[in-house]
Amino acid sequence: MLLVRNNKIGNNAGASSDGIYVYIQGTGGVMDIENNPVTNSGRRGIYLRGVRTGSTIANFTVRDSGTHGLRAELSDVNIENVTITGSGGYGIYFYYGKGFTLRNSTIDGNRGGMTCEGYATGDAVVEDNTITNNVGHGTAISLVEGKSATVQNNKIDNNAGASSDGIYVYIQGKGGVSTIENNLVEDSGRYGIYLTGATNSTISGNNILKNSYGMRLYSSSNVTVFHNNFIKNANYNANDDDKPNSWDGGYPTAGNYWSDHVGADNLMGPGQNQSGIDGIIDTPYPVQGGSGVDRYPLVDQWSLKGDLNSDHRLTPADAVIALEIAAGSRMYDADTLAAADVSGDGCVTSLDALMIHKAAAGNMEL
Repeated sequence: MLLVRNNKIGNNAGASSDGIYVYIQGTGGVMDIENNPVTNSGRRGIYLRGVRTGSTIANFTVRDSGTHGLRAELSDVNIENVTITGSGGYGIYFYYGKGFTLRNSTIDGNRGGMTCEGYATGDAVVEDNTITNNVGHGTAISLVEGKSATVQNNKIDNNAGASSDGIYVYIQGKGGVSTIENNLVEDSGRYGIYLTGATNSTISGNNILKNSYGMRLYSSSNVTVFHNNFIKNANYNANDDDKPNSWDGGYPTAGNYWSDHVGADNLMGPGQNQSGIDGIIDTPYPVQGGSGVDRYPLVDQWSLKGDLNSDHRLTPADAVIALEIAAGSRMYDADTLAAADVSGDGCVTSLDALMIHKAAAGNMEL
């Protein structure tokens, strides 16, 4: 095993200079890169090739690299708790790799956020990250047929290049599963979410707002889209190219909130033909581009249970707020009580804080 730990690496400014360069031949090898601040590299902050499953790449910062902050080729990488800023290329650039995971990291102010080119041969997981103020895509993933992409609980904001998407997933051939959940996707230069080749997939709990276009499904089928908020996307909120997808979760689960759709809620039931109020607009919402329709559009925005600081995702900070409410050291209103009472017992206790903390860690669903 190769270890690179606890080094300070700075001002290696030659045009071909990398802060950390690792090339493992043959079938590759396992390595740990931890606690290494890397600044002002002339080319890449960190370059990896041939890194195998079981490696740790974590707990460091990369600032002001000439090209990409971190570039990994032909590697299977797990990256956690890193901060990459000011890169002349993408913050993280995967090229012809295997599987990859990016967690609990900040990618800010680069020429692009995180991209995977060359069709990775494994699964991709991007969760609990802040990816903001980049010029290129926020998160762009390309996979071979049959692999899966999971993008959840991220803040993806102001990735504002003219061709930049907040979340972009392309799966080759007959496609694969994409799970896109509980993300804030805002102010993207092009699409908030763009999926190609998604099959048997779920898109839920996302806040998709103020992008040039909200969301597009292309060559994707059997995708279920529900409990998302589509708000003030400039050109359209959603587009579907006439494949068999579902733009709601059925009744009474309901569909999505659309800022460009208003109407009465005087009826209820699966056919919206029974007297009563159910929080669903009585008239369906037509999705552009084909025959897609949200049969059960929401009257009000969908809110994420347990999100107490209104950042549209679950983090340990929400658990702290719940604990403060339980201890009586924090004021709250009726809406906050409803969001914090995840146990459903009518009050906020340490149990609610524990449940929110577990949900933020991905160990349970609320």
